[in-house]
Amino acid sequence: MKKSVLVPAAAATLLTLAACGGGGGGGGATLSGSDSTAGAAAEGGSGDADSITVGLIPVAEFFPVYIAEQEGFFEEEGLDVQIEVMSNAASIVPSVLNGQLTFGTTATPPFLVGVDKGIPITAVANSANTASGAENDTAAFLVKKGSDISSVTGLEGRTVAVNALSSLPHVAAASLIKDQGGDPSKVQFVAMPFPDMLGALEQGRVDATIPVEPFMTQALAGGQVEAIAPLYADVYAPGTTHTLMFGSTQFVQDNPEIVEKFQAALARANELVAEDEQVLRDALVEHGGMPQQVADVVKLPVYETEFAVEGMQDMADRMLETGFLTKPVSVSDVLAD
Repeated sequence: MKKSVLVPAAAATLLTLAACGGGGGGGGATLSGSDSTAGAAAEGGSGDADSITVGLIPVAEFFPVYIAEQEGFFEEEGLDVQIEVMSNAASIVPSVLNGQLTFGTTATPPFLVGVDKGIPITAVANSANTASGAENDTAAFLVKKGSDISSVTGLEGRTVAVNALSSLPHVAAASLIKDQGGDPSKVQFVAMPFPDMLGALEQGRVDATIPVEPFMTQALAGGQVEAIAPLYADVYAPGTTHTLMFGSTQFVQDNPEIVEKFQAALARANELVAEDEQVLRDALVEHGGMPQQVADVVKLPVYETEFAVEGMQDMADRMLETGFLTKPVSVSDVLAD
């Protein structure tokens, strides 16, 4: 396997750990083992192996890709995989469509928004799923200690920071507010990098934030903020596919054998992580540069081998109800066999 950085890691990513208190931004960390080649296409494979390139946002949900590589699953399935580390999720879809990337990583809501807009993309493999129970949730609504906001319905008329508009946290938050009798259209959601959220909350520039791991655990450990609600546990059924791998519809249709090999290797990686999550935590340290003491305590999603179609459809239906989609989307129609 070859690794390179496709997009310069100057913007903060989920693995940018705010080591000096979590208030400031900071540059994104280039993953260990990466070289500086930018935009390198996958070169010739080993023997008869099919060469593919995977664009990966370096967050825990997608680290089974690294495990599939390090355990030899890709090689055993007949694939020569180049991992391109991406610090800008917005660049993944264009790179998949123009063939620079074979497959890309994404959360389910942005994927569904793309489908709604007519972008020819198809989901090829399940990545990670929502955990069961609030105590295992990997994201939460945070407010300053002593805030008069005690529930998500109290966010009406307030400013809430999410990592990006129409992102998984934004979509889930809108659904939860609506489910509990509030009006998400009365909440001012603003886009903000995860590393900047704690400082903005402490300084009063926002009224609440919705960080994911590892930022949630870091923020709560500081003692200045508190959680008023988990993000996913009260919205989506346990095991809902919330992140996935996708390719261009044309490539998926033209190359079913490559898709099948990729699916098989990732399924083996997810099975391994499900059996021993320490494998994933160690990968966060080795490939993500995460301090061991952080990797050992962050909450992890669930790693399943197949799409949770029913949960994904519920997510799509909720997105239509809350205005993120303009028309109904049949999830089963945009999943590879």
